[in-house]
Amino acid sequence: MDVMALFIINRFKYLTIQKVRAMMDFDLSETKAGEELIEIGREEGREEGREEGRDEGEIKGEIKTYQQLLDNSFLPKNMLNQFKEKIVELQNKLQQITSAYATV
Repeated sequence: MDVMALFIINRFKYLTIQKVRAMMDFDLSETKAGEELIEIGREEGREEGREEGRDEGEIKGEIKTYQQLLDNSFLPKNMLNQFKEKIVELQNKLQQITSAYATV
């Protein structure tokens, strides 16, 4: 790798890959280091996806549990109302999570 390219990348850390390419006629992604950085990004993306899936799954599981509890008519009415409120709260939380993930 060209020492000048390394200097520019280190000195101007805020530069986008497009700007580095334009300045140096140099494509970092075509180097071994670039490939490794891309793989690091992919792995981080996979981990984020797993976390998002876990969060979403946990909330969906809680909603399902409360919905099943609502089917039990032997429970006191005030408890059933609390379960309904909890379901709405969890559905809102799920909506926020899925919206946040969609914008990332």
